[in-house]
Amino acid sequence: ILLNLFSPCHYLLSLLLCTCLCPAIKMSMSSQLSSVFSSISSQRGVNGALCTDSSGLCLQATGSMDETMAGSVAQLQAKANTLFPEENVTVVVQHDSSTVMIASHGDVVAATRS
Repeated sequence: ILLNLFSPCHYLLSLLLCTCLCPAIKMSMSSQLSSVFSSISSQRGVNGALCTDSSGLCLQATGSMDETMAGSVAQLQAKANTLFPEENVTVVVQHDSSTVMIASHGDVVAATRS
């Protein structure tokens, strides 16, 4: 069950890395992100998604996650990474009505809200 809780964010991150970093895919960055976000938005239980770089520049946002959240998402991930510098850290912020999951790889930070 815990694996399913983290899967939307990790799925977003893996799709982003695959489409944005794979030289075999010949689409523009904007088209790649739109394609990934369409796929993520169709996932059951996902209300929003956001992709930012490590400095907080919003690359794409959809649903209940908007571009004004990009800086906070990047900062939360950066602070968590200082606690575990040798690990891949996933940040989970829970509220009564929703959960935000944040994960990163290199300079790409992905977040989902469910």
